[in-house]
Amino acid sequence: KWQLVMYSLLYKGKIAVTSFALKMLVRRALGRAGLRGLAELVAIPVTAFWNAVVTWHVMREARLRIVGPPAAQALIDELWGDHLTSPQRGGALRAVAGAIVRSNDLHPNLVALMDEVRRRAGDLEHHDALDDTERFVSEFEAASADERDWILAVSTLAAILDGKVTRGEGRLLRRLRIAAGLSPNIGDVKRLARRLRRGKPIRASELRVCGH
Repeated sequence: KWQLVMYSLLYKGKIAVTSFALKMLVRRALGRAGLRGLAELVAIPVTAFWNAVVTWHVMREARLRIVGPPAAQALIDELWGDHLTSPQRGGALRAVAGAIVRSNDLHPNLVALMDEVRRRAGDLEHHDALDDTERFVSEFEAASADERDWILAVSTLAAILDGKVTRGEGRLLRRLRIAAGLSPNIGDVKRLARRLRRGKPIRASELRVCGH
């Protein structure tokens, strides 16, 4: 709730500050006499501008939430094989949980991805404390090279599915990449996130080549 209040105050503050700056420009150009007649009109384009910005962000997020769950299902369908090992299935669960923890956001797209992975992973003996990212990294390091490559693809999917790669997700991905002997540069992951945010299609093969 306090975040909603903060966002509301910031939005109102943007309008007030922008209106004040625009009034100062009008005053410089027309003087006090000119400003007196335009004072009430200045707020109209300012409010319209910020409403347009907010609407654009809302529409982009709505589009992301529409394409996210089907994308999660389709990409997991492509990635999931018939003979996955227990470290792979458990690693997939921890990869998604790690993205949720590191992003500090239970985004609906990540919830949909977790549901898909849980349904496919089945019952595992050691699937407690899924939110323990240190344990995830430790188990990732103990996995085989092929298992690490596959789990990293799921981690990449989890990181981009909400349309952005947060700092926490970026740090986790870099640790996984270093453990897998890959480049820690995640620019390719951020590009995939931007494409998903724009509604562009992504293939599972692109998740597998990230970092290589």
